[in-house]
Amino acid sequence: LEAALKMFFDKPDERVIGMESANEAQQRFIRAVEAALEPYPEGDVVLVAHGTVNTLFVVAHNPVQPFELWQSWPLSGFAFLS
Repeated sequence: LEAALKMFFDKPDERVIGMESANEAQQRFIRAVEAALEPYPEGDVVLVAHGTVNTLFVVAHNPVQPFELWQSWPLSGFAFLS
């Protein structure tokens, strides 16, 4: 699993796992987060998802390496973003 996810993050334009590439999954999740945040422009929102798309979302907004971030999160990991 780790080798497959490393390739998924290292080759973001290729469909390595499943039916979408890392970039496709990242864009899909960014759109979903934006839609979830739209009704709450002044409030805090909690979103729950699996570690792969969480990693892709955090990476889209922070200068971190995706595989290393994914690897470092515990099973019940979370991120605070503003």
